[in-house]
Amino acid sequence: MKLGEILSSLRNHPLKWDSRGHSELERLFGFDLSPHGFEDAFECRNSDFNQISFSTFDVFLRSTKAPYDYDDLEDLIDEYLRIQQNLVEDWSDTLGKPLFNDGQANRNFPEDQEAEFLALWPIQNARLMLLVRHDDKELPVALCLRVTKTQ
Repeated sequence: MKLGEILSSLRNHPLKWDSRGHSELERLFGFDLSPHGFEDAFECRNSDFNQISFSTFDVFLRSTKAPYDYDDLEDLIDEYLRIQQNLVEDWSDTLGKPLFNDGQANRNFPEDQEAEFLALWPIQNARLMLLVRHDDKELPVALCLRVTKTQ
């Protein structure tokens, strides 16, 4: 499935925030993450009900792993921001203009997110985000597509 079709599907269909919904997202993106784990998706098991629930699903579109020249970090983040903004422009054809598209210094930056820059589209019962992340100097700079449960 092409990315435009994936975005349309996400925009038009409410997500289930249980193990079935997780499997649907895996199939939608064309891979099975469950045997491998996944970097930032949050899973919790409720032993009383033996169900899996999750609130975030991340797909890393690109990353530059450390070590990289720390003196060039600002240029690297700028490169990722250019890529992100090009994707925001492309995705806006399918999703419309993002509700938010700026950096963490903006006072309207979503409080529950951590990223250098973030574009956010509300979709059904979720939020779709395109993030430029750099959590720490030993961690990768990453461009991440995130689907997260609406708060």
